[in-house]
Amino acid sequence: MQTLFRIKDKKIYPSCKIYYGICTCGVDYTGETKRNTETRWSEHNNPSNKKSNPSRHLNKNIDHTFTWKILCQAPKRFNIRKNLEAIYISILKSSLNEQKDFERLILFKNGIT
Repeated sequence: MQTLFRIKDKKIYPSCKIYYGICTCGVDYTGETKRNTETRWSEHNNPSNKKSNPSRHLNKNIDHTFTWKILCQAPKRFNIRKNLEAIYISILKSSLNEQKDFERLILFKNGIT
């Protein structure tokens, strides 16, 4: 039966990911998306977009290109995904990201009693 019917198709275009891109000149960028990664990367690779740092970089340097890869699976919840992205930005020190560090999370302001 398994040869006749596939149990589940693999997702060709994954979503909810933390990703990393490096330009041919050496600058790098770390990002997150809930959407399809291929769609998000095509927006970054479009120099006329000007909404993201990679697209602005490509607008200034027409002969450059980015190579993208997925770093990890991310949760669907926005805040958790943004925190995970901030941790990767801090670790990788991505040069095109405006954020370079993240705030420490304080679980108990007044300590534990």
